[in-house]
Amino acid sequence: MQTDTLEIRPDIRAGLHALAEETHRAEADMLNEALAAFLERERQTIARGQSDTYQSTQALIDRIKSHRVSRDIGDFDIREAIEEGRD
Repeated sequence: MQTDTLEIRPDIRAGLHALAEETHRAEADMLNEALAAFLERERQTIARGQSDTYQSTQALIDRIKSHRVSRDIGDFDIREAIEEGRD
């Protein structure tokens, strides 16, 4: 395993040390577990954001298509469709 150096705030270091003593676990193991959980949470947050963006884009496309069917495309206002999507 590679060893890296990073700065840990003193208050976090103290909490980590105290928890390691209380649980009889290695600080490095707890840090690795915490970092893995953080990375997974961030990946899920990003994936949700991308999914939300995709769904919003699809909704806009669907509104545009429905406007095309319901009225003459010459009367279609893209700004209006975008504003409707923000509601």
